[in-house]
Amino acid sequence: MAAVLEPISPELVLVCPELREQALLRQPDPWEAFLVGVKTRTTPVPADAAAGSMFRVVLAALVEPVLPLLVFAFFLVVATTVLTFVSDLVR
Repeated sequence: MAAVLEPISPELVLVCPELREQALLRQPDPWEAFLVGVKTRTTPVPADAAAGSMFRVVLAALVEPVLPLLVFAFFLVVATTVLTFVSDLVR
């Protein structure tokens, strides 16, 4: 008869050394899971697609750090324009 593998309660794993050992043996090796993830991310890209994606990567690298500054500058320009317009109306 084959033993049925049932989920182990986390609380029992904390207090029972035998159940802790069983839980650790059931887990996959972390390095194998890491290497599987690395292998799936490094798929070759066709040359024509690589040129377009390289442009996107460079553009994203240039725009991403500056984007919050541009949003803040836009907010300042809009706020200054609105406040100037309101102050001119009040006078």
